[in-house]
Amino acid sequence: MKTVTLIRIAVLKPSPTNPRKIFRRLDELAASMRTAGVLSPILARPIKDAFECVFGERRVRAAKLAGLETIPAIISELTDSEVLQAQIIENNQREDVHPLEEADGYKALLDAEVLDAEELAAKLGKSKGYIYARLKLCTLCDEGREAFLADKLTASVALLIARLPTPELQREALTDLTNYSPDGEPVSYRHAADLLQREYLLRLAVAPFDRRSPTLVSCAGSCTECDKRTGTQRELFADLKSADACTDRKCWKSKVAAHQVALLETAKRRGLTILDGRAGERASYSSEYVRPTEKCCDDPRHRTYKQLLGKAGPDPVIVVRGEAVEECLPRKAVLQCLKASGHDFIDEGELEVAEPVIRVEPSKLEVKAQRAATAATIASLVGAAEAQAPTEAFWRLLAHAVLELAWSETWADVAKRRGLGTPKGHDALCALEQLIDKANVVTLRGLVLELVVTPRTYRAGGDPTGILAAACALFGITPAPEEPEAPAPQRRAAG
Repeated sequence: MKTVTLIRIAVLKPSPTNPRKIFRRLDELAASMRTAGVLSPILARPIKDAFECVFGERRVRAAKLAGLETIPAIISELTDSEVLQAQIIENNQREDVHPLEEADGYKALLDAEVLDAEELAAKLGKSKGYIYARLKLCTLCDEGREAFLADKLTASVALLIARLPTPELQREALTDLTNYSPDGEPVSYRHAADLLQREYLLRLAVAPFDRRSPTLVSCAGSCTECDKRTGTQRELFADLKSADACTDRKCWKSKVAAHQVALLETAKRRGLTILDGRAGERASYSSEYVRPTEKCCDDPRHRTYKQLLGKAGPDPVIVVRGEAVEECLPRKAVLQCLKASGHDFIDEGELEVAEPVIRVEPSKLEVKAQRAATAATIASLVGAAEAQAPTEAFWRLLAHAVLELAWSETWADVAKRRGLGTPKGHDALCALEQLIDKANVVTLRGLVLELVVTPRTYRAGGDPTGILAAACALFGITPAPEEPEAPAPQRRAAG
């Protein structure tokens, strides 16, 4: 049994390695000490002419506030590594421990080479993934740490930010997430994960550059060997659907720029067609060209043109639009190559050579007259619509118009709710167009409402315009409550 001794508070020194930095409700504890005294002794070790408080700093501070001169303590001769281990274990048993304090304590143990991550996990009864996640919090930028300590970030969201490789990226993400939640409430994990995966974790599978090249940007090296790739840190990025993504947006942009420069140099050397200026602008949106990474709509297996062509295919055309430089393929030449290769899904009609169209730009007077005529026609249509009761044809016209204005996420959501499977993008649009063409007036009315009230930010949750809430009030519907996120299970260390 260890002996408890009263020592003077004046000779107690705080421990420089104490992971606890936040001391809450000292006044309450001091008031309790004035009436009941200090019920639990601290642990201290002798140092020169004083004592170092190994753990129990909160009790020491409260005792000073209570006006006490002595405090009960267990005195023990401990080495620096033993002090660190004792502090981490004691800190881990607290109920109010802040994740950052916990993380800093684990890092101190690893930096002092007292324990490695696996030994620490075994000693504390935690998983290795849990320890790595806590250690990652230590890389959080200063602004992120301040927000986390001020309870403006949850632990799960703080970890999402800490996984970004540079302080600059972390600060950008923190600003985006703060703007994402203007009411001052901490942004939810689901919303934060959605935003960061869309804006900060870039899928290497769709990279326009050669991700295996070690010389594209010499200081960056190959993506496949980069430790900023999520595939090298699977324990930290287990939540990602994509197995491999780049976490360094700045490096990604530098590789895209280098790839574009190389693309132009190669095109000039090979004598390829380069479309820039107005020609580049038109080609970027023209159906006359396709991108190699674009999926072929006619292919039942939805493969990309690059997958279908392999090493064959026509010479590419380099399209320059502003700062963007990309490789495109003449659509008709691509279809001819696919037809010649035996792909029978190619429509013969698309291979017919059309007469060249000579476009004449209208004059300003002609444009003005055309706009006036269009405005008059719309006014006549509105008048006719107001004078007649809505018919099935009217609702079908309205449904097609609203569908065209909706976002692709809305198409996918509505198609899924309508039992049309789980199509995405153009497939979801086609499925809904077929539904509209066959639907009766009752279904059309419901479909129009569904397209209107499905928020644009549906995937990230929320109703920015309030139209969903207004529709619920109109029809007397109680909005379904959001399911709360289940907290991550935590195990207490033994003892």
